Amino acid sequence: MSAATIADEKSATAWFGFLDRDGRTASRSNHAAPWMGSAGFTLLEVMVVLLLISMLMGIGIGAFSKVGGGPTLARSQIREVVRTTRLHALRERAPSVAVFDAETGTTSGVGWKLVGCWHFETAARGNSPGFPVEATVDRSLIAPGGVLGNCLDLTEAATPGIVIPVVSSLNALNGVALELFVRLREEGPRFLMGKGDFYNLTINEEGYLLANLKLLKPNQSRTAAPELYQIIAEEYRIPLNTWVKVALHFNGYSAMLTVDGLVRAEESFPERKRLATNQTTPLLIGNRREPFSGYVDEVRIGSAVAGEEMKLPENISLEGGSLRIHFDRNGHLDRDFHTAPVKLVLRYGERASTALTVGLFGEIW
Repeated sequence: MSAATIADEKSATAWFGFLDRDGRTASRSNHAAPWMGSAGFTLLEVMVVLLLISMLMGIGIGAFSKVGGGPTLARSQIREVVRTTRLHALRERAPSVAVFDAETGTTSGVGWKLVGCWHFETAARGNSPGFPVEATVDRSLIAPGGVLGNCLDLTEAATPGIVIPVVSSLNALNGVALELFVRLREEGPRFLMGKGDFYNLTINEEGYLLANLKLLKPNQSRTAAPELYQIIAEEYRIPLNTWVKVALHFNGYSAMLTVDGLVRAEESFPERKRLATNQTTPLLIGNRREPFSGYVDEVRIGSAVAGEEMKLPENISLEGGSLRIHFDRNGHLDRDFHTAPVKLVLRYGERASTALTVGLFGEIW
């Protein structure tokens, strides 16, 4: 992931710090030094010297690129991806992952960014206060008894409980995170939350959490026919009359369903996928086709932020195949994926060298 994509925005570097206030170089004077005479080199002599220098530099650079330039560049790319991915996790206080694909020879990073958070403590003028976007909600549906304070009562609602307006961050192609607390009153299929048929989180007839995702391959256009993927948490039924936190996280490389923070279903993709979406469909909680029959509280939406893929130099490969380094919201290695420090080794020809090691607390050496 490039630093310009997800790292902290830094102030412009003082490239011209060596200039004084008058725009002159601080190390030079406007007047010639006393020891400078009028004699000098001829133009031909200067051109010959420059030609010789350029030839020598060309030979040196060529030799460097053949011997050490490839591994050196690869180590630099890998360190940049890992550092900026970890920095994004710290800045956004959200998990992130650095991805190293052995098959394509590319490196990239993916992190999360909060799109909005909605609660139901107040709802003046038919809006639900949200950060940073207000959502349309029927004030008559707000009721006490939420996780903390009020909640949204959809047991008798004939319309969607919440209509979150179209914002550009909801149309992110790289991935989406949907999180909300629910308390169901009755069994049966339920549409919990989603952006039409493009991506949604539901409960099927058996009471299992189900996610539907329409996905595109990286090189497909947004107008191409997407492929439907379904992820089902088949070993856990959502209980009735109990507050539970359900979530879908899709970051382009994997899709995960969690209930109260525990992973109940997960699917990984051999190649990066993108969401198929549009600019006009709003995100809804509840719909008319599948009445909710329950309560909702503390809705959160996030979008995946992906850095540009960088191609490793030719003849450079990753020892052990593809690798993903997961960071938690504190910038530490995510203990759900790593129980020991992670070492990434580069192989070039018959030689191998360690590109970097990431410690359990996120330290890089």
